[in-house]
Amino acid sequence: MSVSGIYSEFVTLSSPLLRKAKKRGTRQAMNQETDHGASRTGGPLGDLRIEDLLPHRNGMLLVDEVLEVDSTRAVTRSRARDSWPLSGPVGVDPLILVELAAQAAGVCNGWDRIRTQGLDSNQMGWLVAVKKAEFHVETIPLGATVIARAENTYNFENLREVECELSVNGRPAGRATLQLFQARES
Repeated sequence: MSVSGIYSEFVTLSSPLLRKAKKRGTRQAMNQETDHGASRTGGPLGDLRIEDLLPHRNGMLLVDEVLEVDSTRAVTRSRARDSWPLSGPVGVDPLILVELAAQAAGVCNGWDRIRTQGLDSNQMGWLVAVKKAEFHVETIPLGATVIARAENTYNFENLREVECELSVNGRPAGRATLQLFQARES
């Protein structure tokens, strides 16, 4: 199933349904802003911040909001900024879409890690290969909204393959197939 097909199958949860979501292992992130601008994801695990899901900090944390997440897929939103790596005077090089895809994948894998290993478990994971990447834009305008949809399509022990679709201001911008390695507690 394609990532775009999955997006429409996500269960949209309102606050009263979060308890039921815990039993199914899915949830939609709530739109609560922290002092650092990172979204909180209330629900079954309490008030998690994006920083709880991803090891990225400062200028490398590009995800502004987690829209939806479960243990195999995530949808994130980011706003293109001049502080991003690969940023120029008119926009950001589309190569940044690989990092945005990797961070979306990290959100669902981080959520799964916290669910199975706990909040204090090792956050480290590595992008070990870009199996395929195609870009449909020449630049990402500053201020543009980037939506990244990531789905784990293969999982073997610590290795995962992730299919990602990205859009800029509602238009298809790229696709990527990534291979990730997730650290595990010994």
